[in-house]
Amino acid sequence: MNTQKLLSVVLIVFSLSLWVGLLNLTVALLSMLGTTESEIVVQQAPKYQTVFAANHQSSLDSTDSSDVPETDRMLGAIVPRGARTWFFKLAGPKDAVGAQRESLLRFLGSVRFGSASPDIPTWVLPTGWRQVPGSSGMRFATIQIVGEGGPLELSVIPLPTTGGSPVEAILANVNRWRGQLQLGKINAQQLEDETEQIEVAGSAATLIDYVGQLDTSSMRPPFAGGRPGIPQRPRPPRPAPTEPITYDVPAGWQKGQASSLGHDAYVVSGSDGAAKITVTRLGPSPILDNVNRWRGQVGLANLTPAELEDQVEEIVANGKPVQFTQSVGERETILGGILLDSGTAWFFKLRGPNGVSAEQTDNFRAFLQSIKL
Repeated sequence: MNTQKLLSVVLIVFSLSLWVGLLNLTVALLSMLGTTESEIVVQQAPKYQTVFAANHQSSLDSTDSSDVPETDRMLGAIVPRGARTWFFKLAGPKDAVGAQRESLLRFLGSVRFGSASPDIPTWVLPTGWRQVPGSSGMRFATIQIVGEGGPLELSVIPLPTTGGSPVEAILANVNRWRGQLQLGKINAQQLEDETEQIEVAGSAATLIDYVGQLDTSSMRPPFAGGRPGIPQRPRPPRPAPTEPITYDVPAGWQKGQASSLGHDAYVVSGSDGAAKITVTRLGPSPILDNVNRWRGQVGLANLTPAELEDQVEEIVANGKPVQFTQSVGERETILGGILLDSGTAWFFKLRGPNGVSAEQTDNFRAFLQSIKL
């Protein structure tokens, strides 16, 4: 009996030891599983909105180049002349190029075509400028400049004007030059704000003046149309509207110099200065983007989509809707009209001091109502 009792005690102790071991093993396994689950939870995938926001920008943010050092400056002019487009470019240290801005404008003002040959320009060189003989390749001329901040070089390059939209060709070259300064691209609707319009030899020309940091690896030659680096075949011109656009010009509006981007231009004087009216044909873009662009030009804050409806009025022009908007800033006003027609957007814009703009509001509205397409 004593032996049996002793055996029973041994079995009980052994069983208890076995259960304790199993219990410890279970706790360890649960602990391991808990740790793995915790690690998985921490490594959650980012939400769709976060990924989208990090990889997409609106077109209105495309000019944000605030991180680019402002060490260099570029002045350039694009001069379409029928079958040829002429490119004038001056780039280098910021202060040195800035000191030559007025001289460059005088130089461009002296350019003439047709004195010796209809396709060959002549010009008057400012003091300190010297044309270097033996220009070759794509360059028509190289002009060396000695002035403040060290020597500079102005290049003059002609290229064939290809078919297609003149705005697209100008935009491509402006963005190419911006890229050389490591600046962001702009879109067609921003061209008017990001460039100046001047007259060269009786033709409308586009002037750029940008500051950034020159990237010599991106100094590609100009191209009159299409994408850089790819031979371009002439493209047929963009089809014009089935009927030409017409409108009634109010009394007092004088014909102005249309820009290389614009279809028509007028000027009108008033109590506190002159206003300029432009008519431009571009590809369609969101109404809100364009209204906010105009508002920004006169120092107003952007509208939200919900606010847009209260700021836009529809005017009917011979059966076609025109979106009319007024942006009144502290000193300047912009009256705008946008007409969408067959994949094309027509932009009508009056910009000037507040006084003359207010005086011309009724005339501008009548101008929009008279549009015929």
